[in-house]
Amino acid sequence: MADGTVLVVEDDDALRRLLCEALYARGVEVSGVPGGTEALELLPDVRPEVIVTDLLMPGMMGTRLIEVLRADGEHADTPIVVFSGFSLEVMGGAPGDGIHYVPKSVDGVARVVELVAELVGVDRRTSSNVER
Repeated sequence: MADGTVLVVEDDDALRRLLCEALYARGVEVSGVPGGTEALELLPDVRPEVIVTDLLMPGMMGTRLIEVLRADGEHADTPIVVFSGFSLEVMGGAPGDGIHYVPKSVDGVARVVELVAELVGVDRRTSSNVER
């Protein structure tokens, strides 16, 4: 993964694949991982332009991933799209400072895709779609 890409962090395999495929179809280079720990392991080698994350995941929770990212000088300003059935406030966080919240709902995937496409620029097209 290179500059101008999106990292999707979602423990539900089917939903992660759906998000990755929808983002790719919209012209966004995207990679997906199943959890916060895997995302942090991948970050030394990548520079995502946007990170999409669930909140409630096994292992590292999305709120903890956001805390670690915000404390990291290299990724502190990376826009984050929280895509979760739980509100950020319920999980002890708050939107703002480059954190966008989209509730998991019937139209949630489409809303995430449009928001991410806006954040990275919809004209970008790539030839790779990598999911771990």
